[in-house]
Amino acid sequence: MSFVIPTLIGVFVFLIGQYLLKMVIEPIQVFRAALARLSNTILRHQAKITNAAVDDELSGKISDHSAEIVSAAATIMFYRAARLFFRLPKKTGVTLAARSLNHIAYSLNASAREWEASPAYNSAKPDHVRYVYDALTVISQQLGIKTSYED
Repeated sequence: MSFVIPTLIGVFVFLIGQYLLKMVIEPIQVFRAALARLSNTILRHQAKITNAAVDDELSGKISDHSAEIVSAAATIMFYRAARLFFRLPKKTGVTLAARSLNHIAYSLNASAREWEASPAYNSAKPDHVRYVYDALTVISQQLGIKTSYED
C-alpha cells in the first residue's frame, strides 16, 4: 500500500508536466518560429520591401505572416505570465506589428497601386517607401526581431 501514494504523485506530476508542455511551451515555440520566419522573409526580400516594389506574391506572404503571428500569440495560455518568463512581446505589440505588416503588404500590392493611380482616388498619393520604413521600425521594436542588417 505504501507504493500507491508515490505512484499517484508521479502520475499527477507527469500530467501537470504534459499540460504545461502542450498548453504553454509548445505554443510559445510555434510563436517564436513564426517570428523567425517573419524575420527571414523580411531580410531575404529586404530590397523589394524597403523600396516598396510591387510584388503580389510577397505582399500575400507578408499578409500571411501578419495573421500567423497574431494567431500564434492567441494560442498561448497564460500569456502575461509566459511573456515575463519567456521574454515574449506584449500582445499590443504583436497587434501593432501585425498592423504594420498589413501596411507593408498594401504598399507592395499591385491592385492598390492601380487604385491609387486611377482618377477615382481622391487622396494624396502615399509615400510607400516612408510607410514601409516606419512599419519596419515598429515591427523591429515591438517584436524584438531583426528587420535589417544594421545593428
